[in-house]
Amino acid sequence: MERLANLAAIVAILVVCTGSSACDTEPLVPPDPPTPRESLEVLYDATNGSGWTTNYGWITEQPLHDWYGLDIESTFDTDESVVGLRLRDNNLRGTIPPAIGHLGSLVRLDLSRNPALVGALPVEIGNLTKLEELWLGPGIGGPVPRQIGRLTSLRRLFLGDQLTGPIPPEIGQLSSLTWLDLSDNHLSGSVPSELGRLTSLEILAIQDNRLTGPLPPEIGQLTRLRSFYLSGNDLAGIPAEVGNLTELRVMSLEHNRLTSIPAEIGSMDKLAALGLLGNTMSGPLPIGLLDKLPNLQWLSLSGNDFTGSIPPAIGKFPAWRNGPRDTSVTPPQRLYLSDNRLTGRIPVEMGALVFLHLLDIANNNLDGPLPASIGAMTQLEELYLGGNNLSGPLPPELADLRWLNRLGLEGNRGLSGPLPPDMVNLRLDYLNLGDTGLCVPDTDAFREWTASISEKIGVSTCPASTDFIQGSASPPEMTMRRVR
Repeated sequence: MERLANLAAIVAILVVCTGSSACDTEPLVPPDPPTPRESLEVLYDATNGSGWTTNYGWITEQPLHDWYGLDIESTFDTDESVVGLRLRDNNLRGTIPPAIGHLGSLVRLDLSRNPALVGALPVEIGNLTKLEELWLGPGIGGPVPRQIGRLTSLRRLFLGDQLTGPIPPEIGQLSSLTWLDLSDNHLSGSVPSELGRLTSLEILAIQDNRLTGPLPPEIGQLTRLRSFYLSGNDLAGIPAEVGNLTELRVMSLEHNRLTSIPAEIGSMDKLAALGLLGNTMSGPLPIGLLDKLPNLQWLSLSGNDFTGSIPPAIGKFPAWRNGPRDTSVTPPQRLYLSDNRLTGRIPVEMGALVFLHLLDIANNNLDGPLPASIGAMTQLEELYLGGNNLSGPLPPELADLRWLNRLGLEGNRGLSGPLPPDMVNLRLDYLNLGDTGLCVPDTDAFREWTASISEKIGVSTCPASTDFIQGSASPPEMTMRRVR
């Protein structure tokens, strides 16, 4: 754009000088580019500067170091070298003008959290070759300009949330990037193989877009990657080369079209969190593939089509059985297996997972009694067993879960009888007994206990004959309290 403007000025001079001897001795000099102050004034006007939350110093004769949001590199003869422009969450409204490309000294540019700053990212952004950090969005839309590939000094890049079109392969030229976030946009097409060139990347977030196809095998070249967010796309395959990402701690693959995961994931010893919720995987649970990972603490396999039983090997997960080996990354200790088609009984080996904080195996076809061994999982805070075919009374050992605050048993019509007496020692915030045969003994202790539960569903008082079994002399009372 600048070259075109200069060319237009030269043409104008030629037109004026045609036939005039006065121009014979005048050199044809293109106009000087605007100064940083002039470019900032254009930005101010284009983004409704008078309405900014904070705009002190702007459009005054004050030195630029007195203008809000500017970082100035001091020199002996000028204060006009703008190295930082930080107007985050400042009520900018309008579009980013092409004049932004004249701020060639910028190292940091942050215009994020200004939702009324809309429109396309100007191609002149490619002139800011000294940029190390670029933060834009939400509101910025249109395609990612190919000129972004010129910003070879970039270390952190955040763009969103209205971007469209493919991820340009030129992003692969940003070899200094350690953090790339293109999440929550409308990007489409395949993940370009050129991303494999970003060998300095530690965080890659491209979740919640419309990306399709398998991940390219070149992704295995990102050997420094620590966090990889891919959820909410339409991806259909993970290459075996993902096993090369041995520094990876977090891998989010939820809500794609994955039918399987490669066995090489089993070599990712530092992996602490793996999300596979809402894919189309089927067959037996891949427990044998994952139970050797020494640091896996957060695993979601919910919302797939897994069948068969929960294997006894579930009790071998090292981090849930003995605690994580690497304590530098400690996501919540959680296991999600809900909304599949699992059958059979809950294995007694589940009780070995003494470090687990949340267990969700709801909405399957599990049957039989709740094993007493579950009482050994003394770190449990949340336990969801609803929507199965469990039967029998609750084991007294359930009351040993002293940290439990949420318990869902709904929809297990075979569960019956009064709650174990010692459950009054649990400090529950949520209890769901809906559509079961379970009841609460009609005693003062249980009445006080149920009153303390802020959210209770399907909680009914046992009839007198059942209370008698519990040794209660209270009169019979049939009540149903439902809170939602």
